Amino acid sequence: MNKKKLAEVLKPIIKECINEMLLEEGLLTKVVQQISEGMEAPPPKVQTEPKRVEIPKAEKSKMREAREKMLESMGKERFNGVNIFEGTTPARASRSPQAQASNPLSDVDPNDSGVDISSFANPNWRKLV
Repeated sequence: MNKKKLAEVLKPIIKECINEMLLEEGLLTKVVQQISEGMEAPPPKVQTEPKRVEIPKAEKSKMREAREKMLESMGKERFNGVNIFEGTTPARASRSPQAQASNPLSDVDPNDSGVDISSFANPNWRKLV
């Protein structure tokens, strides 16, 4: 049997099998359904501002007193009367290595504004590259 006769015999059989799989067994419907699900837009992500933790007044006064005690113990004349702790905030509690590994930004200050990437949307970008 030559190649041409074999193709004439097999082509209708293969066509019928494919037609049966696609239509009768619902394969085409499943494929179209999965593709349409993939094309749906994901829900928009809402960015929330980090919550600022308010320190109670009692704690603030304790911290201020502790700073003053540290300055006194070091000697005020050593820094020419300058308060070296002025404008500082307490360090956050350290976390376990496992907790740090689960959150790569755990060491970043929540009030840090980050890096300004607005220049990446520059219309002249193609000219620069």
